[in-house]
Amino acid sequence: MEKPITTLYSKYGTALLYLIVGGLTTGINVVLFFGLTHLAMPWFWANIIAWVLSVCLPSLPTRKSCSTPPT
Repeated sequence: MEKPITTLYSKYGTALLYLIVGGLTTGINVVLFFGLTHLAMPWFWANIIAWVLSVCLPSLPTRKSCSTPPT
């Protein structure tokens, strides 16, 4: 008999991975935005920089470029 965690992971593994990476991306974006605006950067530029970095940083562990569309 399989363990319940193994069964859940095999059934919902991809969805859980997307949920975790999406949460981390959102967290990175929020932290960068508030950090940059507290450093007296205009919110427009802080938003652009935070968005670009929050989209590119999660792709680093997979060694894919953030400009390459997923296949």
